[in-house]
Amino acid sequence: MMYVDFHSHLQDERIIDLSAVVERADKENVKFMFSCGTNEEDWGCLAGVSTKYKNVIPMFGLHPWYVYKASIEWKNKLEEYLDKYDAHVGECGLDGIKNIDMELQKEAFLYQLQVANDRSKVCVIHSAKVWGEMLSFIKSHANKNQELMFHSFSASVEIAQELAKYNSWFSLSASILGKKDSYYKRLWEVVPHDRIILETDSPDILPRDGGSKYSQNNLNEPANLPYIAAIIAEKFGFSVEEFMEIINNNSKQALKSWMKIDL
Repeated sequence: MMYVDFHSHLQDERIIDLSAVVERADKENVKFMFSCGTNEEDWGCLAGVSTKYKNVIPMFGLHPWYVYKASIEWKNKLEEYLDKYDAHVGECGLDGIKNIDMELQKEAFLYQLQVANDRSKVCVIHSAKVWGEMLSFIKSHANKNQELMFHSFSASVEIAQELAKYNSWFSLSASILGKKDSYYKRLWEVVPHDRIILETDSPDILPRDGGSKYSQNNLNEPANLPYIAAIIAEKFGFSVEEFMEIINNNSKQALKSWMKIDL
């Protein structure tokens, strides 16, 4: 059974031994890992990681947590990385966790959303505690045909139903665990089944149940994806085999469409 981790941050400085992390992922049959840049300071490191490890696919973006300290040249730098690595855009979006000027966030997000659209690239979106505002923003500014990936999606069923009207991918991580049982049934009814993929958001969002096989320094890693997939499958009422047949078909389609990788 093959796995693809569609969202991680493998350039994160908290990861001490990346070679071991990549090796463990391979051992657990996690064949590809998308790693998202978050700010100017980590784009170069991410580029180096993706050059060294061919199964790490880079995406470059300015995360809303870092918009306040972006340089005057950040847009030019971002486009240089997107050009050089023919990369998709992200992680970008809107955030309500940290007290960061929302207008500044929106300006940076709009630019990246438009860049992704102009380049026919996927836009990988962060949304935390501002889902109503995010939905309004998408309705106002997104091209309905451009591909949007909502990472670590765990918003309401009503929000999912609206986002499903767009060309959206719903990337699930351990953040979706802990909901009421009725949530999973209702979510499955409104989200297109061919647009569900999985991620770890490593080194963050380690499952809280303590069952992860790999949790060194209390950090998550791509090798935990099979475990996360099994828990999510159970929440949706599927066996792992049934669930992963759906997810693998979707993963293969995304790899072929986004990266021209035909498995």
